[in-house]
Amino acid sequence: TQSKATIASTSTGEPVSIGRTYRDAPEVDGLVVVRSRLPVGQIARVRVTGAMAYDLIAEPVPEGA
Repeated sequence: TQSKATIASTSTGEPVSIGRTYRDAPEVDGLVVVRSRLPVGQIARVRVTGAMAYDLIAEPVPEGA
């Protein structure tokens, strides 16, 4: 499944970014953990590849794909 996620933070160690979809409210809904370091504030197209109890795991979709 593909969606758009707004990147809220990025890890300084691992190449991981944390974002939310337009459906997710801060402090209420889960997060989208993106397996890539993306710029904070970017609206990124992501492909959901897995799920945890409350959060989704995703990978960025290359532009033009």
